[in-house]
Amino acid sequence: MMKMYFHFTNGDLILFKNWKCTTTGGLIGSMFAIFLVAVAYEGCKYLREHLYQKQPRTSLSMWNGHHFIQTIFQMIQMWISYCLMLIVMTYNVWLILAVVVGSGVGYFLFGWKRISAFDTTDCCQ
Repeated sequence: MMKMYFHFTNGDLILFKNWKCTTTGGLIGSMFAIFLVAVAYEGCKYLREHLYQKQPRTSLSMWNGHHFIQTIFQMIQMWISYCLMLIVMTYNVWLILAVVVGSGVGYFLFGWKRISAFDTTDCCQ
């Protein structure tokens, strides 16, 4: 039975059929993995902007290597963001905390290097 309320218990499926937290150790390990994915999401956003800034202005064409790499990072960023959203939708407070803290640490590590003050790459803004 799905829990559609905030809870602190084990037993949630996380993204894949075989990723189920049935023990406290499994939950802690999952929280750590989710924390790292949230940090990686913020790093991916920074990397895309960094690649854009390093792109030679003479090659502002859709058919150059820089644009192709940025497109790949955009797809990775979107995939990670939707996975994090689905993790939050488990309503498990511990998993949500891992997403929020991971995002905060990722922003702390990468956000100060950004040029733009506001992130226009997130789908929720």
